[in-house]
Amino acid sequence: MDKSNFVRNPIVPGCKLMKDEGGIKVDKTNYKQIVGSLMYLTATRPDMMFVVSLISRYMENPTELHLQAAKRVLRYLKGTSGFGIFYRKGGDDEFAAYTDMIMLEIWMREKVLQVMFFY
Repeated sequence: MDKSNFVRNPIVPGCKLMKDEGGIKVDKTNYKQIVGSLMYLTATRPDMMFVVSLISRYMENPTELHLQAAKRVLRYLKGTSGFGIFYRKGGDDEFAAYTDMIMLEIWMREKVLQVMFFY
């Protein structure tokens, strides 16, 4: 992994991980160690939360496909080592967050419409 190139996103856009019943099984212990380390990292890297929760679903029966996804996350971290939140003892209690409220509103409308359609 030291000689691997970094990637710009932690997961391939549009990629959907799923159970891979016929896939090549990999070492569960090694996979669990990688996922556990990534879970620990989410305390200072909230941008990693989605992808870590995604790959953690397959800790019981990981295959080569799931291991490749976990390794891609490590390659992403290699290129973004300067990102994250730094918690300072006795620091300023201010927190600034920015969001695109238009996208949130569209997303909320779609979710409400889906729920209303379901019932």
